[in-house]
Amino acid sequence: MKNLLEKLSAEKFQRVSLSVQKENLAAVKLYKKLDFKIFSENEFEYIMIKKFYSR
Repeated sequence: MKNLLEKLSAEKFQRVSLSVQKENLAAVKLYKKLDFKIFSENEFEYIMIKKFYSR
């Protein structure tokens, strides 16, 4: 996952999003550790976004 995020950043992507089941606590914790933020949610899942910044 880190390699993918580094490649997206290097390719000048502004953001990346994903969905994760709320009950998958290990995945939610991992994505938060990788600086994903919860953008929205419904009964079953979170939509999470990570923004890349210019360097």
